[in-house]
Amino acid sequence: MSVNSENNGEVVMGRKAEIIDDFVNSLEKNVQFRGAVLVEENGSTILRKGYGAANKTTKNTYSTVFQIGSLTKQFTAAAILKLCEMGKINLNDPINTYISDKVERSLFNFFDKWKNITIGNLLSHTSGIPNYTEREDYDVVCKHITVDDILKWARDQKLNFTPGSEFEYCNTGYTLLGIVIEKQSGISYGEFLKQHIFLPAGMHDTGVYDQTYTPSPLAATGYCFDDSGERLIEDHSENIVATFSDGSVYSTVTDLAKWSKILDSEDSILTKHSFDLMKTPGLGEYGCGLMIDHVLKQRRVHHNGSIAGFNCEFCKYPNNRNLIIVLGNNAGFDSEYLTGCIARLLFGEIEEIPKCIPFPRDFDFSPYIGNFQSEEDEDTDYEFYLENDRLFIDDTPPHQCVLLSNECLLNASEGQEIDYNDEDDCIEIYDGYDEQIDSLVMDDESDDE
Repeated sequence: MSVNSENNGEVVMGRKAEIIDDFVNSLEKNVQFRGAVLVEENGSTILRKGYGAANKTTKNTYSTVFQIGSLTKQFTAAAILKLCEMGKINLNDPINTYISDKVERSLFNFFDKWKNITIGNLLSHTSGIPNYTEREDYDVVCKHITVDDILKWARDQKLNFTPGSEFEYCNTGYTLLGIVIEKQSGISYGEFLKQHIFLPAGMHDTGVYDQTYTPSPLAATGYCFDDSGERLIEDHSENIVATFSDGSVYSTVTDLAKWSKILDSEDSILTKHSFDLMKTPGLGEYGCGLMIDHVLKQRRVHHNGSIAGFNCEFCKYPNNRNLIIVLGNNAGFDSEYLTGCIARLLFGEIEEIPKCIPFPRDFDFSPYIGNFQSEEDEDTDYEFYLENDRLFIDDTPPHQCVLLSNECLLNASEGQEIDYNDEDDCIEIYDGYDEQIDSLVMDDESDDE
């Protein structure tokens, strides 16, 4: 095992780890990736390292604390299941059962539309309650929104579908679960997780960002790109406290690796039955706080998280004891792309991960420049343009494309590899798992102009 002597405890062990490390270093240099990465193969840690700046004065290490956004949901789900084991909650009960005093009734005003929504519906995103982060004015209100604001808004919305009939990802439902946890436990959401999840798991650098939170000296600052799409600035676009039980947990890659092992344990923090519930897919391939699907012919248990300057991915392959955790503090980098590339290497799909390289002087940008129409979605179009010898995709902010050693372009903000197919005269877009997700053709109308 080789250990970085400058940052004691960082691990780069074996050829695969060196390939991953080289790749992430190229991402740090070319697309300003910032974060920490932990990789386990067959249950053993082969990479544990930080990259880029944590804040204005310190660099990221494997001990850096990150906001993990919706990775929070698995801990909220675990807390609900713990209360079930304590006899204080039944998953089949309507949520009205647990929110019943006069003050709450005046706030929530459930009417008949809420009566068939169960705790289990909230856990599995099958409640039909609208998602507050999808509200039309969210970009305006997200800086100052409160939990009460979220719930008052939800109170007045119609259900999107009959509870239990469909899957639709819903942050509002997980906010309600936090209210239930506090009501049935008699303590705050953060304190319940601390007592019943984090401390028993040995996760001493994990907690909840709330009004009592004191920033750790090891905490990363969240960044995003400015309007030019080139310079990183501190991201204060959301009120993190308001995310509550749907996205307010902070953690480290090492703590989340401890949690990964606990998820596969029997009768530890939760019973085997509860852990199995979390990892059993229902509608939308969602269990309880976790997504369960198959990629690369492997069973995958995972969740992503994105919040105010942070972008994260927790991804485990239980049948092979492989684990990939990426915690990033640049919201302009899609962490799932990185976990996909690493997974392909671990499972022998590729022998090398294409690295970011400088554009050669004679690189032909012309096939990529112009307006393009998605063949998958007629309402989606792309504009590629060249500025100061750099290729951008028009968005807010613009996404800069860099060159990979496999001659594809990388749009790191969206986690997309972009390749020009000269035979079909189209642009093909792939994800980190090398799955084609779209094909773009030149917009005839813009071409005529």
